[in-house]
Amino acid sequence: APWWAGRLARPVRALAGHAHDVVGNKAPEHWPRGKITELNQLSEDLETMAGTLQQREQQFLAIFNEAPVAIMVSDPLSGHRLVEVNDTWVQQFGHARDQVIGKTAQEIGLRLPDPLENSQRTEVRLNSKDGKELICLISSRKLSDARQPLTITVLEDVTRRRQIERELRDLTVDLEQRVAQRTQALDLVRGTSSRVS
Repeated sequence: APWWAGRLARPVRALAGHAHDVVGNKAPEHWPRGKITELNQLSEDLETMAGTLQQREQQFLAIFNEAPVAIMVSDPLSGHRLVEVNDTWVQQFGHARDQVIGKTAQEIGLRLPDPLENSQRTEVRLNSKDGKELICLISSRKLSDARQPLTITVLEDVTRRRQIERELRDLTVDLEQRVAQRTQALDLVRGTSSRVS
């Protein structure tokens, strides 16, 4: 019995160790195989499952980082310390990812609305690292996960859009003033010509 127990315990410990490595984001090169068919099948299934999880994680990270809007993920239990930011966020605000993870938005100079969870497209003015003012539409959602609740915040830069809208308004006002001036001038010309005749 002890010999059989040892024969079963070694491959089970090896499988458990490999599964632990996968949880820690360290992909094992080879999954253990032995003489016990059932343990080999379990090892093969775990290897397939680990590969699928890693592939999904890579796809998620690719989508997250290639998103055309700035996204930050924060931990509401720690005062919204940043857990992750995407590449667009890094470009938009000018902070390196490794310098902001673990800090709050306030600690890096971003004054976000409070409370942050479940905010609806709020327009705020924020400064990038180099002091440039950005007008952003902010939306947040709190995700309740079994292990860790997270808040996902999208910060859409609408600075250029607002600038174009302001320029269009200025052009419209200018055009209306010109039309009013020309109308006045025409009225004067008509009034003068009617008095002459």
